[in-house]
Amino acid sequence: MKLFVLLPVLFALIVDALPPPDTLSTNALFYNTTWDGIIFGDFTAQANTQRFNGSLAIQGNFTASGLTVNNRHRTINCTGSIEYGLSVGGQIQAQNTVVNGAVNVSNLTSGITFTDQKCSNHTTSKHVDFNQLYAAATDLSYYLASQRPNVVIRDGGFLSDGQFDADSNQEFYIFTFNKCQKKGMCVIPDYLYSSPEHIFFGTNWTGPWNTGYPIDKRIIFNIPILTNSTFTMSTNNPAAGLEQADIVYNLYPVNSTGAYDPQGHFVWFRNTTSFIGSHVLAPKASIIENNKGGFTGQLIAAKYLSIDTVYLDDSHAV
Repeated sequence: MKLFVLLPVLFALIVDALPPPDTLSTNALFYNTTWDGIIFGDFTAQANTQRFNGSLAIQGNFTASGLTVNNRHRTINCTGSIEYGLSVGGQIQAQNTVVNGAVNVSNLTSGITFTDQKCSNHTTSKHVDFNQLYAAATDLSYYLASQRPNVVIRDGGFLSDGQFDADSNQEFYIFTFNKCQKKGMCVIPDYLYSSPEHIFFGTNWTGPWNTGYPIDKRIIFNIPILTNSTFTMSTNNPAAGLEQADIVYNLYPVNSTGAYDPQGHFVWFRNTTSFIGSHVLAPKASIIENNKGGFTGQLIAAKYLSIDTVYLDDSHAV
């Protein structure tokens, strides 16, 4: 039974059936705009990071050279209703950066140009409540992390039912990766943890070897990362076999027992050659990207750094 529509603007497609914590609001967190990327710290796109295909909201500083923001909306004009492509709460250091749509900044620099010059007249006219967004994102991440896994990828890539029950009444297919460090003291039993070796740390992952993923419900990939550590995702295509699925990648910090660490942070180095699709919920992660692949969906993170020639796509890419 559909119980609740949760955060329709933050992640419009993530959750339509959760009984949420009281702190989560069903009100729109932005006035009229859905942001495809939300970064709670600094956003740094090194030279030759060519585009972010969706709109981008940054709480910290924005540094970019030769970047196009909101690339999929190349025909935006600001004559009537205003559509924003970029919001920056901190300082801007930009060179040859193009924005499709209006820009919400406190100090517009000469390094930003507009496809429609009328959009330059609408700076500082839109409020983005990053504190509310951060609280909503972390609450949602914690809620998803607390759900019991009901599907497991075993060592070698064998897909099995985590509850040893063909029917699960949960609203999602939930995978939880990375066994905790303290064996016998983990917050969930060892047999419910999925193996990350092939899907995240391998080379030519093509999906589970015995059967395809179930895709009649949304898939939650819970990926707990030890606080103050680095998670390197190096498989060429971790999304192999999930082309038709609706996925949430929920990455979050944990302690040595696998319990969610509300004060924790970690680094995520995306070293894949293919794109990570659907929705990425990682409000505690500092993301570093290599020069291949990228994200094709909504992205929420603590900080962002690209290393040369990355396409930061969104699910409406053209």
